[in-house]
Amino acid sequence: MESTRTNIGPRVAFTQTHQDMQVVPNIRRTPEGDSPRSSTSDETNKVSPTADDASLRDIIPTRPAPHGNDRYGAQNDWRRNPDHRHLLRLGATDSDTFRGIALRYRDEYQVPARNIHSDGAQEVDYNKRDDWRTNPVERAAVEGMMKLMPTAKADTYAHLTSKDRLDITAHGSKQGPTSYSADRLAEKLAALGLREIGIIKLQSCHVGAADYPKKLCGALTARGIKVGYISAPKAYLMGAASNHRLVVNGALIPRIGDSRFKVVKGNLNVRFAGTRYT
Repeated sequence: MESTRTNIGPRVAFTQTHQDMQVVPNIRRTPEGDSPRSSTSDETNKVSPTADDASLRDIIPTRPAPHGNDRYGAQNDWRRNPDHRHLLRLGATDSDTFRGIALRYRDEYQVPARNIHSDGAQEVDYNKRDDWRTNPVERAAVEGMMKLMPTAKADTYAHLTSKDRLDITAHGSKQGPTSYSADRLAEKLAALGLREIGIIKLQSCHVGAADYPKKLCGALTARGIKVGYISAPKAYLMGAASNHRLVVNGALIPRIGDSRFKVVKGNLNVRFAGTRYT
């Protein structure tokens, strides 16, 4: 399958985690999804919420609703619950690329729109440039971008806990994502209300090739922010239809295993079984 190289631009990792619903003959759920009933029953024969009803729930596994319910069990965190995934875009360049990343992240992970933001650089840049105001095509594109990724506010991340994951997307290098030093990014996250986070994934080329993740961990710790893990790719990120987190070297040879991402353990004692964050 053909893939195209984006030599400084990130691509977000996606996986499909939902399981197919199992079918139990002659049983169906009410529209509310609460009390199961026979497919031949009328409205007067609903099963009451008894111990038998609870046992019926156990044999009728349902696909978790996208947001706001308790059916995630021990993995009621970013691994299964899209409410615990967040995306922050840094910088103002290459709008089409980052718009595509945000749309894929939203649609494939079922992430609520309220969890997708930008650092505001796009809006600042837009307000400075008259050509974007006078060109209707450019104006529509930029205004669409700001609607998709509105500027994060002072309390945007104040409610996050160790169950949450923040993917930060930007062009990058060994020095960090876009123009953000480790101290500047830590200061920005603190200004957005961040006090605790399970995972920070820096979705930027080469950011994990040196010591930026370690520096960021230190900068967050210095500001009293608790973080479980910080991860970043060690080389280029490529966009491929079959693999959204393909990390390659300069000769486009895919890296495998631990050579793909640098993972730094933070100051928060947390584990996510079945992932690299353990």
